[in-house]
Amino acid sequence: MTADGETEYLGRSDAEVEIRGYHVSLVEIDSVLMEEPGVAQAGTALVNAKDGDGVLAAYVVRTSNHCTGLASISTPSARHA
Repeated sequence: MTADGETEYLGRSDAEVEIRGYHVSLVEIDSVLMEEPGVAQAGTALVNAKDGDGVLAAYVVRTSNHCTGLASISTPSARHA
């Protein structure tokens, strides 16, 4: 609730989103990303694309001693689909 007494909706507490008819757990995506070598932190969000559709965006912070490329993260993660 805001200071002026209005209710503010912040989203689902279980971090599950629906995209193209599928229910997707953002926490599970984060968990898979965190299993990758060189990933220190990961976060996933549903963002609006230019055409108005929702798309998933993953944000990754790498560890200082690894140089993990996008291809090395996306390929193993596809096994969890």
